[in-house]
Amino acid sequence: MLNPNIETYLCCDADYEEAEIVLFGAPFDSTTSYRPGTRFGSRAIRSESYGLESYSPYQDKDLLDCRIFDSGDLELSFGKTEDALADIEERAATILADGKKPFLLGGEHLVTLGAFRAIHEKYPDVQILHFDAHADLRDDYLGAPLSHACVLRRCWELVGDGKIHQFGIRSGDREEFRWGKDHVNTHKFNLDGLAEKLEELGDTPVYFTLDLDVLDPSVFPGTGTPEPGGVNFDTLRKAVTLVCSTANIVGCDVNELSPPYDQSGASTAVACKIVREMLLALNRQRRTEMENQTPVLLPTHIIAAAGVVKNEKGEILLVKHHRNGWVFPGGIVEPGENLVDAVKREIWEESGITVEVGEVFCISSNTAKHPGYNGVKEVPTKLMLDFFCIPTGGELRGSDENAESAWVPEQDVLSFITAPKYRDRFQACLDYTGRPTYLEYTDYPFYTLKLKRTF
Repeated sequence: MLNPNIETYLCCDADYEEAEIVLFGAPFDSTTSYRPGTRFGSRAIRSESYGLESYSPYQDKDLLDCRIFDSGDLELSFGKTEDALADIEERAATILADGKKPFLLGGEHLVTLGAFRAIHEKYPDVQILHFDAHADLRDDYLGAPLSHACVLRRCWELVGDGKIHQFGIRSGDREEFRWGKDHVNTHKFNLDGLAEKLEELGDTPVYFTLDLDVLDPSVFPGTGTPEPGGVNFDTLRKAVTLVCSTANIVGCDVNELSPPYDQSGASTAVACKIVREMLLALNRQRRTEMENQTPVLLPTHIIAAAGVVKNEKGEILLVKHHRNGWVFPGGIVEPGENLVDAVKREIWEESGITVEVGEVFCISSNTAKHPGYNGVKEVPTKLMLDFFCIPTGGELRGSDENAESAWVPEQDVLSFITAPKYRDRFQACLDYTGRPTYLEYTDYPFYTLKLKRTF
């Protein structure tokens, strides 16, 4: 049980008992290798958050609707690094033991190690998503194994090979990159490949650590070790929203804001907004008042419908989803909606194209048993029906659900679609001779095609 904090991040003042996410700060920068000052980061994020609106127009969500508790900053020893890490670990362990999700505000990046020790104790199969300018894989820095330059190496000692996935890395010594090739997955310079990595991770427990110097210094100069060549704000905003809304995040942190190096306050404002977007995306599983009442039994099947739209040029309409990459449009049928109207609505919402719906070419069942939430032990089987469609109007556009839409020559479609379940379903479209194909597959913990037959 944690006591209320006097100063909180914007709207993060729920009662501890009802909170699902718990913020805490680690004002520590004793191992900073270049410019100190990150010890002031967590407090600045908290106090300057009141310059933001609680509502995010990006996600159409509001912190007022969330249950988040801000427990304030820890009092950490600046002379004893291991003691500081132990205090951070203890706070994270308390939050986890109470069935809540820890969200750490740094501080320098070494503070991640304290929180991650507690995470790994509870989730031994956890993997790490790491956004940063720096690899942080040194075995030691000037003889010190506990340094913000070594934090991911120390985390690797807990999880082992292939469990750390780095993005945006553009700085490190030669030995770090050589060692990293054999032990971690490094995506250099940008955030490309993130959606595919999230698809691969599926429901694996994930700890997300965000070093804000992944941003270019023109956007975020207020940091101790600025590194030119980083991503812009909107790229990072979209990426953290994607991670926090799709991955099975069991804990996270945001670190390396050093307010003294940006007197304009712009860097702090950037950090505040990134934290807001992460909190809102993490809150996707927030319980509604109805869910707090007697649980409702779910049906044994969820129905979804999709359409392969082919124009007069023989091109196929594809949309680029944040999680699955390029796919043909579709989604879950809403209550009271028939299948034909569902296909039309989904295609219009995702691409801006209106269609006429034709024959069914594929029926598929995803029979994977996914873990549910709020007392639901298993997510029901999803039954999907795929239809031929022809366009009747509209103008091609993207949407909140997908990054872009495009007309792709039919012969090139399979080179665009990478998700196996969509490839098999589109192959059923190509193979159609008047009789629909039935597919049974599972996509958890990985994709397996279990049955294929023609009716």
